Amino acid sequence: MPGHEAKEVRELLEFDPATAGGMMNTKFVFVSESATREEVLEWMRKQDQSFDQLDAIVLLDHKAQYSGVVPVVRILLAEPEERLAALKMEPLVSLAPDADGKEVFQLFDKYNLRTLTVVDQDNRPIGAIAVDDVVCHLLKR
Repeated sequence: MPGHEAKEVRELLEFDPATAGGMMNTKFVFVSESATREEVLEWMRKQDQSFDQLDAIVLLDHKAQYSGVVPVVRILLAEPEERLAALKMEPLVSLAPDADGKEVFQLFDKYNLRTLTVVDQDNRPIGAIAVDDVVCHLLKR
């Protein structure tokens, strides 16, 4: 396993699998909330990665802190100059990595989420939990 991938796996193994940190994926897309729809789409076209499983994009404010999530469908339907801050979902929902699985499940159920952002103590995104991850976790119970 390449060095950076091995490092990611070691970091994830530090979290209890029954917590938000244990369920999260550290590979997620994040952009500035001040970016326009066209800027984000242009940036994505230039990336050398697969976006097959991308449901939402995490937004960062000017301090690189979590400021929301925008579903990809909202981006696709927006006007080219629309700022992502105007497209984000309400309410703002996130969890700490040590939040237990029950809290993760409750938030997915309450807000009908497809993605849930995991943030550190400084409100910086460190991972995302997809609905697929929740289903897999429930099936293992």
